Amino acid sequence: PAPAPAPAPAPAPAAEQSGGSGEDEGELKAKVDELVGMGFADRTKNLRALQATSGDVNMAVERLLMGLD
Repeated sequence: PAPAPAPAPAPAPAAEQSGGSGEDEGELKAKVDELVGMGFADRTKNLRALQATSGDVNMAVERLLMGLD
């Protein structure tokens, strides 16, 4: 008999797919929108700040105010 085919690799965990923050895409988008509503218009910087702070909006605001992202 032929050997069984190798199993397909498991999908990457959500934390790896979203930059290690543990947030799903919808949650991160909502938080980016929240930062935009606070006056932080650069969505790319907002996303980077959120990823760097594991999705913590308050810490992301601190990073943005300090110009770290």
